[in-house]
Amino acid sequence: CPVYWVNKEKKASLDFHLTAPEGVTEFGPGDQVSVDLEWITLHRHIDDYYGPNASYRQHLTALPSSWQTTYREAKGNDLKVSVEGGVVKNNYPIIIHAAKPEVAVNIKGGVGYVPIRFEGLAAAHGYELYRRVNGQDQKLDQAVHGNDFWQTDYDAQSRTYKITYNLPLDGLAESSWILKKAPVKLPVTETSAAPGATPKTETKTAAETQTTPQQSNPAQ
Repeated sequence: CPVYWVNKEKKASLDFHLTAPEGVTEFGPGDQVSVDLEWITLHRHIDDYYGPNASYRQHLTALPSSWQTTYREAKGNDLKVSVEGGVVKNNYPIIIHAAKPEVAVNIKGGVGYVPIRFEGLAAAHGYELYRRVNGQDQKLDQAVHGNDFWQTDYDAQSRTYKITYNLPLDGLAESSWILKKAPVKLPVTETSAAPGATPKTETKTAAETQTTPQQSNPAQ
């Protein structure tokens, strides 16, 4: 766990106590060690946190200034990720390469808000993310000022797009998420029967504008 202090120049210092992997008891000449480090900033006291995460608040209240805050993050976000319609490229943060228009992701574990990125998308917009609960798809909507809860980036090398969300995984031992194309909405103009009246315009989905075979006109 990290131990920090501030010197006279007001510069912070971090010391880490690292141990060898389980089963390794000694190192010999020529041995090499590689380490992947993830830098995160966590709160030490409840008064430092102003967010809405109730579970995190309870933790900080019960265990202020504790090494267990970092441990909670590391253990809880040791995710198990499986996918249909794509390929898992990374478990944390979750990175999925989409191979089909609809991508289903199953996640075991998770603490706080966990980032997930879908890569290889054909368009910059027109996608929606849903959480599947008891067979029902619930649309993820974290909007504060409109479409401000996701981010889209362009990959010039592959000429595709990638979109990133933050998943609220606190308290979910397992969860399922589906990225799919948003329903296409087309403007349909209906003219009032009254002379000189302004035409009324309403928005319908593409499915609503389609007619059945019995209603279609082959001449059109």
